[in-house]
Amino acid sequence: GTLWSSGRNPTPNDICAGDIDGDQILEFAIGYNGGDGVQLVDSNNRKKWRKSDSNVWHVEMADTNNNGKLEIIHSSVGGDLTVRESGSGQIIRSFDPGTHVSDFSITRWPATGSELQYLLYPGNNTILLSDFNGKSIVKFSAPYLDDQGQVYGTPVKFAADKGEYFAVISSRARVQNSILYIYDSGNILVYHEVFSGESLALTTLKSESNVNTETLLVSNTNVVWQYSLK
Repeated sequence: GTLWSSGRNPTPNDICAGDIDGDQILEFAIGYNGGDGVQLVDSNNRKKWRKSDSNVWHVEMADTNNNGKLEIIHSSVGGDLTVRESGSGQIIRSFDPGTHVSDFSITRWPATGSELQYLLYPGNNTILLSDFNGKSIVKFSAPYLDDQGQVYGTPVKFAADKGEYFAVISSRARVQNSILYIYDSGNILVYHEVFSGESLALTTLKSESNVNTETLLVSNTNVVWQYSLK
């Protein structure tokens, strides 16, 4: 059954969960439509804080400064991105990501060979990767894409004797299709495919025949596709 509900007034646009205080119990950050801002609640929906903002389309939690603590990152009506201190909701920094951002995701990028995380968001015929200060790291070529899509990325080890590839799925509800992009270790687009329907998840799976290689799994309506290197 339902444990709790945020209600419909104000209308939530997005929600994410994370353990911000280290007690192994999740807190929830909620982004609201209109001028109702962003709010943090505990696991019983008790408000910890609420801050004003406009049209908080998307919200995430991540350790943005490598101090072992989660911060809250969200978009808003102006297209900028805001990083907030999770315990109080105070703004740490806001920045212009170089394009109008409504939706974004957090991903690891294979070129660093580390577990560092980055921001990933769509542009016009471009997928952009930046750090949490807004510094542009990579601009990937992405034919047919515009800044209204959602993008999710993951490194994938297709072959043991090659570097990690980087796979990105874009879902565009406005035109009811999705695009899969795959980049090699030099960030060059080596494959893309357009298909109908929304795809909102992708992940990797260890190969049964070789534990040092992976296949890529991509979701779509009522189906999961599996990709490997030929």
